[in-house]
Amino acid sequence: IVLKIRGLTNASIGRNYFAWSNNSDTYNIERLTFGRGPNSVIFGVGGPGGIINTDTKRALFSRKRDLQVRFGSFDDRRVTLDLNEKIHDKLAVRVNLLWQDKNGWRDHQFEQRRAIAFAATWRPFARTQLRIDVERMRVDQNKPLNWGVFDGVTPWFAAGRPIAQTTTQAVAGTTAATSPQNNYFISNSGELLRLNGSRVSATPAFPPAIASVTNTWLIRDFSLVPRTVWAMGPGNNAFSDFDTTGIFIDHEFFKDFFVEAAANVQHRTALWARAANWSQLLLRADANALRPDGSRNPYAGQYFIESAIVGDDSTNVWNTDYRLTASYRLDFGKWFGRHQIAALVSRRENENYNTRRQVFNVATPNTPANAVSANNQIIYRTYVSFSGPNPLNLPNHIINPLATDVNTGGVRSGFLRVAANNDLTRLDSQLVTMQSAWWGGRFVTTLGLRRDEQEDFGSSVTLSPTRVVLGATRIGTANSSSGRTRTFGAVFHVLPALGLYYNNANNFTPQGGVAWGVDFQQKNIPRGNRRGEGQDMGLKFDLFGGRVIGTLGYYQTSEVNSDKSTLSRFNNTVSAIYTALRIPFVEVGGNDVTDFDSRGTELELTANLTPNWRLHLNGQRSMSAESNIAPWKARFLKENLPRFRASAGVPVAGNVNGNNVGELANFLESIQNEATSVAGLGRFSHIRHTVNLVSNYTFTEGALRGFSFGGGVRWRGPQVAGVSAANTLVWRGAHTIVDANLGYRRKIFGLREPVKFQLNIGNLFDNDPLIPTLSDGIVDYRWQFVAPRSVSLTTTVKF
Repeated sequence: IVLKIRGLTNASIGRNYFAWSNNSDTYNIERLTFGRGPNSVIFGVGGPGGIINTDTKRALFSRKRDLQVRFGSFDDRRVTLDLNEKIHDKLAVRVNLLWQDKNGWRDHQFEQRRAIAFAATWRPFARTQLRIDVERMRVDQNKPLNWGVFDGVTPWFAAGRPIAQTTTQAVAGTTAATSPQNNYFISNSGELLRLNGSRVSATPAFPPAIASVTNTWLIRDFSLVPRTVWAMGPGNNAFSDFDTTGIFIDHEFFKDFFVEAAANVQHRTALWARAANWSQLLLRADANALRPDGSRNPYAGQYFIESAIVGDDSTNVWNTDYRLTASYRLDFGKWFGRHQIAALVSRRENENYNTRRQVFNVATPNTPANAVSANNQIIYRTYVSFSGPNPLNLPNHIINPLATDVNTGGVRSGFLRVAANNDLTRLDSQLVTMQSAWWGGRFVTTLGLRRDEQEDFGSSVTLSPTRVVLGATRIGTANSSSGRTRTFGAVFHVLPALGLYYNNANNFTPQGGVAWGVDFQQKNIPRGNRRGEGQDMGLKFDLFGGRVIGTLGYYQTSEVNSDKSTLSRFNNTVSAIYTALRIPFVEVGGNDVTDFDSRGTELELTANLTPNWRLHLNGQRSMSAESNIAPWKARFLKENLPRFRASAGVPVAGNVNGNNVGELANFLESIQNEATSVAGLGRFSHIRHTVNLVSNYTFTEGALRGFSFGGGVRWRGPQVAGVSAANTLVWRGAHTIVDANLGYRRKIFGLREPVKFQLNIGNLFDNDPLIPTLSDGIVDYRWQFVAPRSVSLTTTVKF
C-alpha cells in the first residue's frame, strides 16, 4: 500500500501504535488517527508525509450487539456482526465477524473477505488491566489496475491495417516479432509455434521528453477496448492470510504513575499468481496471412496479448513488536504547570521469507547452462476479442493460466525459482516526551526526543549448477542505521475560543542501497537515511458556543535524500563506455537520491448549523516540487565526462545511443539534463487544490421524522501530469464527484433500538472523466479511470 499525505508518498500505517503491514478492514476499527508531517516521536520510524493509525475495538464493560448487512452494485454482499458482553465486573469479551463477497465494475474483478476478531479485557485488580486483541483474516482477490491497455495498434490502423501476404513481406505500421526463445504457446488452440520474424502491429513513436519516462501509451478508443476490460484476465489472483495477536498489560503502581507492557505478533502468508507484468498489457494485431512455416494463419488481423512472465510470488512475513511504556503526572499548580512525562523502549523484528517462480521450458532449454535464462521462457499468446458474453474471448483454461501446462513440440513448461530472500530487520527504539499545561492550561507545550537504531540482515541465495535458486541464507552481519527524532509543539489560547499552534519535527527512514560513485571501486557508498523535516503553524477556533469549530494552518515539509532510481539506459551506457575504453567496470545496481519539498495551507471546518444539520468542510492548497536531483550521477559525470570526451573517437559496437564514446558521453549528459529539468517544478501526480464537503440533515419531527439525507462533494483540482516542451508544468484532470445518502430509522419487531436503513450512492451523476497522469500538454499518454455510479443498501440492527 502506498499512501500520500501532503504531497509526499510512503506515509506510514500503524495499528494500536504498532507498525502495520497487513490487510485492514473497518469491521473491527474503533478510531482512525491521522498524523500529518514527520511527527514520528510516538510512532517511530516513518515516512515524512505522516502516519495513519487505527485503533481496534476493545472489549467494553457493557452489552453491545450490532448486526450490519449490505447489498450493493456489482454483486456486493457484506455482513458484519459485533458482539460485546460483560461476563462479570472483571471480565468483558468482544467478537467481530466479517463476511464479504463482491465483484467490481471491471471484468474478472472480485474480492472475498472472511475475518474474525476477538478482544478481551480483564481487570484482576483495581489498578491492573489486561487486554487481548486477536484477529484472523483471509482475502482472495483479483484487483485490476486503474487503467486500461497499452497501445500497440494505432500505427497499424493509420497504415490501413495491412496484412503481409508472404512470410518475408514487410508492411507499414508493423514490426517483426522477436523472441530469443521463439517458443510461442497459443492459449486459444494449445499450439506451440515458432513465430520469429512474423509481422505484428507496432507501438506509436514518442516525443523525446516522454520517451525518457515511458515507451508505451494507453488506448483511448473505448469502442475498441471498453473501460471494463481487465486485460490481465481472470488468472491474476492474489490469496492472502494473516493473523495477529496483541497483549497489553496496564498497571498503576502508585498515584499518577502508569506502566504499560505490550507485545504484538503479525503473521502473513500470500500467493500472487502473475499472468503477466504490468508493462506487458499491450494490445497488438497479427498482421500475417501466413505463418512462418507457410501455412495459413487463422488469426490474421486479430488482436492478441502476450506475456513471457508467467509465475507466482510467495510471501511469508513475521512481524514481532515489544514495548514498555511508563508515564507520570506532576502538578505544580497554576503557574508552574501540570506535566505528563512518558518514556518508552521498544523492539520490532520483521522477518521476510519470499520466493518468486516463473515458467520456463524445462524439457529442451535453449540455454541449458542457465535454466532461468530469458532464452528459455515460453511466450503465452492469447488472441482476444472485446465483444460477446466473454469480454476477452478467453478459453476456459485461462481462468487459471498457471495450470495451463505446455507439453508439445519438445517443449514442456515447469516452474523454476528465480528469486528468494530470507531477511531480518530489527529496530530498537527509546523515547522520552513531556507535555505541559501552563497558566491554567492557557499555554500547552509538547517536547519529544526519540532514538532508533535499525539492523538489516540481508540474505544470499544458493544456486543450482543451472542457476535455479535453491534457497536463501540469512547473512550474519547487519547493515546498521540510526537516527534521532525530535519534536516541539506549542498551543497558546489567545482567547477561550481562539488558539495559536506551532509544531516543528523531524524523522528518518533507514534506506538501503548504494549511490553512484566516481568509479567502480567507490560504488559501495551507502546513500544514508531518508529524512523528513517539517513545521506547522496556524490557529484553532471554537465559535458560537461550539457550533463552529475549525483549524486553519500552514505547513512546510521536506523529504530529503529520497530514493531516485537509476534508469537502466544510464547504467548500460556507462558500461558500454567502460568496455570500449577497456576499463574494469562492476555494475552493482547503484541508485541515486533526490529531495522533495511540500508546502501549503489546510482548512478544516465543522459546523452544527442547527440541531439537525451538520456540515464538514476541509480543503488544501499546496505545492510539491523536486530538487537536488541525482547528485551522485551529477558528480560522476562532472569527474568523468572530460576523460570520456578525450577518447571521443573510440568506437562502440552494438549500442543504439551512439557509435563512439563521444556520442555516448553526450547521451549520458542528455539523460542527466532531462532528469534535472524538472527541478523546482511540481512533482508528478501532485494535486494543488482539493476540497471535500460533507453534510447531513436529520428530521426529528413531522411526516419525515426518522429520515435523514446528506451527501458529499469531492473536488480535485488538476494534477501535475508532465512537463511541456517549453519546460512548463502540464496540469490535467480536475474533476468533481458527488455522493449522496438517504437514511431511515424506525423501531420494529419489538427491538429496543431503532433499525437503521441507509441508501448510499457513490458518484451520483456517474461522472466518468479520464484523469491524465502523463502528458506533454498536447497529447495525454496515460490516465486513470474513475469508478462509475454504485448503489448500496445497508441495514443496521442493534439487539
